[in-house]
Amino acid sequence: MKKICTNIIENYLSNFILREKLLFCLFNKKEIEDLFLYLLNKNVWIIEYIKNPTEKIKLKAVKKNGRAIFYIKDPTEEMKLEAVKSNGLAIQDIENQTEEMKFEALKQNGLAIKYINNPTEEMKLRAIKQDGFAIKYINNPTEEMKLLAIKKEGMSIRFIDDPTDDMKWLAIKSNGNVVCYINNLTEEMKLEAVKNKGLAIQYIDKPTEEMKLLAVKQEGIAIRYINNPTDEIKLEAVKSNGLAIDYIKNPTKEMKLLAIKENGCAIKYIKNPTEEMKLLAINQNRLAID
Repeated sequence: MKKICTNIIENYLSNFILREKLLFCLFNKKEIEDLFLYLLNKNVWIIEYIKNPTEKIKLKAVKKNGRAIFYIKDPTEEMKLEAVKSNGLAIQDIENQTEEMKFEALKQNGLAIKYINNPTEEMKLRAIKQDGFAIKYINNPTEEMKLLAIKKEGMSIRFIDDPTDDMKWLAIKSNGNVVCYINNLTEEMKLEAVKNKGLAIQYIDKPTEEMKLLAVKQEGIAIRYINNPTDEIKLEAVKSNGLAIDYIKNPTKEMKLLAIKENGCAIKYIKNPTEEMKLLAINQNRLAID
């Protein structure tokens, strides 16, 4: 039986079509059902090609991936519920959604709020608690919802119109890179951003020397976004991340040695390294030199 099943899987999964007439010649109904259940484990989307699937097969499919309900005619309430439990976004394929289905969908995926008509305040909050980006699909969110979204995912501030300073601060402390979505930043906000994420320096116009220094201390590679860095900034960059040497023009011997000391592989970005540098690189990482 296993050998036959294997052959069928190879033949039918490659074509994505199940020739049921042939199967009925080979097996009885129970064996065919078991075979389909087995095949669903391999590829749930074959449900589209199964004619007249049994209730057990349908239920198996939606439990495997809720979006499979799209291919099921007249699904039962149980199937609908299992579908959204498996994949909250399956709610978009379900008519006559019950309150229970909506809540289960949001519990599994907050972005399912996009496909729920007239969601209650409780549903909106449930969605945001599950995924901060759900705020994108909520009309006229309350201050509580906005703050909750940012706490869950700082980048969600991109979907909030006219965020307050408190919201901006909350987002920046969560992820400094959010400054790319925030207008009217204060100097303090910019400093906090690069302190949190050095690479945020790339989103700041005319950063101060203090900001540049904080950025490379947090992430040495941030030097790639800094024009005309001072020697102090270069030194701090390689101290933080030796590989930052790749973005430094005409580095001094001190910079090269500091870079290798931090990461032996930095020697790959140093032209004509000395024997001292090679030895230091190998001591730091024996695989630094091929």
